[in-house]
Amino acid sequence: MTSTRDDHMGGRRKSVRDYSSDETRKPYETAPAGNAIVLEEQMMKLNETGIQHKLMTELYKKHLKMFRTAIGRG
Repeated sequence: MTSTRDDHMGGRRKSVRDYSSDETRKPYETAPAGNAIVLEEQMMKLNETGIQHKLMTELYKKHLKMFRTAIGRG
């Protein structure tokens, strides 16, 4: 970006790395073989994914219904 006047602020592009955050994972349990998977954490992620999937399918159905209404078939 270029500034055309003195009172304009110069722009700066941000990269994706500027917005990312490093999350240090500290598992509560580690198996003797070195497996550090926490079952409760995985179950929470599974539930969250299920909720997101249900939300997206409902939105998709509503959009299809709107399209059908708009073209006069609903």
